[in-house]
Amino acid sequence: MVRARRTTKPGTLVYEDFERVPQGWGPFVKGDAGGVTDPRTHIAQRHAPFTQAGWNGKVIDDVLEGGQSLKSRGENAGLVYRTVPHTARFRPGRRYRVSLTYANEAAGQYAWITAVDEPGPRELERTPLPAATGRATHRYTVTAPADGEMWVGLRKTGDSGTAEFTLDSFTVEELD
Repeated sequence: MVRARRTTKPGTLVYEDFERVPQGWGPFVKGDAGGVTDPRTHIAQRHAPFTQAGWNGKVIDDVLEGGQSLKSRGENAGLVYRTVPHTARFRPGRRYRVSLTYANEAAGQYAWITAVDEPGPRELERTPLPAATGRATHRYTVTAPADGEMWVGLRKTGDSGTAEFTLDSFTVEELD
């Protein structure tokens, strides 16, 4: 067993900066992209200059803030990762603000998903993420539906076998 301190931020349902993740990907679990044997997502650690933009043609930073971020590289098409009820419980009828800091090497490769399991998954909203070679923020408000378990996550939509995406400072706030 690994002892870990929970990352907290006052007033939030979920906050993850990936600095103290003892195993796994913080509030996210692996999706169907790549099946069960081909994960291309990991907790990246800063090792400047080698992991940052500008090194040997690298377009985006592997780590956006602090010493660690969640990085995906050349993922297969499909759901890369998502929250589950035990990591982010969205209660029916409640409004939430979801925000994340990210860098995205190329447009048309990744989209942020809001979905619900009822019992099978159904997308409520898909937002294609534009290319962002520096830090960008995606922030939106959503009301959890009355039926099913709502979740959020990252989907690989393009066909590039090398496109990189880095996520940091994932936050979910309950508004009412």
